[in-house]
Amino acid sequence: MHGWWDALATADKRYTRWVGERGSRAGARITLTDEAEGGRLLKSWPDEDS
Repeated sequence: MHGWWDALATADKRYTRWVGERGSRAGARITLTDEAEGGRLLKSWPDEDS
C-alpha cells in the first residue's frame, strides 16, 4: 500500500493505523518517509534492528 498526506500529523496517524491493521501479516513492512526531504525515513515497522 502507498499513500501521500500533506500534513505530518495525518501521515503519522495513518502509519499507526496501518501497523495495527496490517502489521500481523507475514512479511509486512510499513514505513513513513518524508519525500520532501529526499526520501528521509521517519519511522519503520518492524524496527530496522529487528
